[in-house]
Amino acid sequence: HDVLFELGLEEIPARFMPAILADLKLKTSEKLFAARLSHGAIHILGTPRRLAVIIEKVPEFQGDLTREAKGPPKKVAFDAEGKPTAAAVGFARNSGVDVSQLTIKSDGGREYVVAQIFENGRPTKLILASLFPEIIQSLYLPKSMRWGKGELAFVRPIHWVTCFYGADLIRFHLGDLNVGPTTEGHRILTGSKEISLSLGRSGWLTSYRQALKSAHVMVDAAERKAMIRQQIKTVGKGA
Repeated sequence: HDVLFELGLEEIPARFMPAILADLKLKTSEKLFAARLSHGAIHILGTPRRLAVIIEKVPEFQGDLTREAKGPPKKVAFDAEGKPTAAAVGFARNSGVDVSQLTIKSDGGREYVVAQIFENGRPTKLILASLFPEIIQSLYLPKSMRWGKGELAFVRPIHWVTCFYGADLIRFHLGDLNVGPTTEGHRILTGSKEISLSLGRSGWLTSYRQALKSAHVMVDAAERKAMIRQQIKTVGKGA
């Protein structure tokens, strides 16, 4: 399913936006990789009052993981008769494997017991609930501030946050805010009217942009730039 995350704020200075949007894409990609979540294209959208991430084709579970854990030296793990000692039994128990599954590997001229640990991938919904707060708090910010009684610091006060995996709302806390299913329209043209978000057949990228456009918000910076260029050309021809 596609993922949508949006952060609603008080106006960010325009000069800050390019660096913040670039860092948002970088940190999102890094966190997805670290969380073993495969994905399609990452789209970063934004205006001075909102930062948005849309990630295409995210599976329902993160990838499984097989890793190797190094334990005590062989001579500590097994006695003279080759029977496992308390050290081997404890290491196996802590690694979640049976002591009979331990193997021996050489490292730097010494032999150690090793456990192969398999971890099932966790549900994506659970991962997203912690991933996006981590991304937001890791962003490069030219300046940051606190507001109200909360401890969260950001470039400007955060007013709303929304996050969907497919059609499902992902619930978590960001500072003093709870995730909700709505965004806000243009502050002047719609009076910051709340807009309900819903996933259409064409995916979140189209659904989200259309919902905001109906509320007088052009959320795609490239689209805004192209429109301004065209308006300049039109005015120039008429001069």
